[in-house]
Amino acid sequence: MLLTDMFKYIGDVSVKIQQYNVDKYKSLLQIIINAHGLTGMEIPGVNLGKKYKMSDVESWIKEGKYGSFFHFHSSLGFGKQRSDYGRLKQQIDQVPVLGFNSGRYDINLIKNDLFAIIVPFIKAIKARRELFMRFDLDMFTDGVSLPGLSEKVMYQTCFNNLQYPDKKPANVFQFPAKRLGGHKSQDAKAKREFGMTLNHLGTLLQKQKYLCGLCYCQLTVDTASADRINNKLGHIDDNILVSCIECNTARKDMSLKGFRYKKLLEFNSDGLVYSIDKEEKDIYAKMKANIAGGPSINFNRYAKRNETKIRGGKLCKKIIGYDANALYLWALGNEMPCGRLTTNEAYDGIVEGIVADKIFRFLECDILTPDHLKHYFSEMTPIFKNTLIDCADESVIGHHMYKYNEARKQSRAKPARKWIGSYFGEKILIYAPFIKWYISHGLKISKTYCFIKTSSHKALDPFMEAVSNARREGDVDKSKAMIAEMMKLVGNSAFGRSGMDMSKHKEVKYESNDKAIKSKIEHFTFHGLEELN
Repeated sequence: MLLTDMFKYIGDVSVKIQQYNVDKYKSLLQIIINAHGLTGMEIPGVNLGKKYKMSDVESWIKEGKYGSFFHFHSSLGFGKQRSDYGRLKQQIDQVPVLGFNSGRYDINLIKNDLFAIIVPFIKAIKARRELFMRFDLDMFTDGVSLPGLSEKVMYQTCFNNLQYPDKKPANVFQFPAKRLGGHKSQDAKAKREFGMTLNHLGTLLQKQKYLCGLCYCQLTVDTASADRINNKLGHIDDNILVSCIECNTARKDMSLKGFRYKKLLEFNSDGLVYSIDKEEKDIYAKMKANIAGGPSINFNRYAKRNETKIRGGKLCKKIIGYDANALYLWALGNEMPCGRLTTNEAYDGIVEGIVADKIFRFLECDILTPDHLKHYFSEMTPIFKNTLIDCADESVIGHHMYKYNEARKQSRAKPARKWIGSYFGEKILIYAPFIKWYISHGLKISKTYCFIKTSSHKALDPFMEAVSNARREGDVDKSKAMIAEMMKLVGNSAFGRSGMDMSKHKEVKYESNDKAIKSKIEHFTFHGLEELN
């Protein structure tokens, strides 16, 4: 009896959920019926050779053949070759059943809790959907993982404030008639129709204000050319725009919209973040080796209020801790190295140029702290670097840690590279803002090697503002608190994702075909292989 009641309950719940889904998508289902129609093979008891629309369905409902649109929908049957309506029906008729052990009989045990959380669950989905929509992202395809979403949101905001070229009209000129012969011969060779006139070209030049129709640079008699809009057609008056020769040659078969966007990105290249590709692999290796983690310093191994002495015998009265609530986000919003990165030899006066804000670079150099400033920096040394630490040397690690390491006997720490604070750095790569800070605080650059040329721009500042504004809105309006919390996660995840070492992410593939093996070996992500047999 209990099993009978349980299955009856599951059946009733299934019908209610199906009815809810049909009501929700009713307008879409009706549009599909009117657009494509339903055949007699899909509707039981009607003429097979006719297509039926919503007017027929409504008349059947009025006649009492069907109690409602849901009853009509439930009666439909589709074969293996489903129409658009059939595919949608298959999806909305399915009812997900949750189980503690993935058993279908468990729904009776969780029904009270399940229905209690449906409302907040729907609210959470809607809030997440709203978060995605504000960045024109689809929550089902772009929200697979939070770090992946955060990265897309972060880089997408870089393109929100692109600057357009100044469309200042150029000097008036006549399109050179001698160019028509070249275009005519091109069409004849390609067996295309030619129908371009000088009058139409003159009209186009006036409309375009004598600017290139693709990159908007000023045209002259020497640079103007007739570019085909549809490259499958010839040079015909209705299929022409005037562009510069450079754009005409470079566009090839690209669409006008796509090529214009490409030229817009080129115009803004100094303010965009570029991927470091294979051509700049040396820059990648140099920058990766100099990535600095945040320092975590213990000034004392043990501290007690009114007992511990600091700074020459002063008694420690209390400890105050400060925490920045959006430090990662602030870091993303600062000046970033943008544009194409290139390596150049250092030259005399480069440090002075960086200090005077004339140039923005990464400088590889030797830097040191003068002796008279070492006391000033004694609590937190200014240079952080990776270096090899010999744990067997008491003069390097100090008496306390040396005794601790010796007491571990067989488990003693071996020499290893550690992240340390120091008074000097040799051949380390330093970011321009850091160089300015070091110089202003008295440190000396003793030698320069090379520099990485880059452009300075706050490329990710719109992302920082978007996350910050969402969090502020959540503080003011409690109905947006959920979005604020999600945007906080997006901001933190974006920082972590941007520092992720993707070279450590490896995918193992098994191949037996010689051609496939060669293809994998020649791919730029190839790391290594092992022959199994």
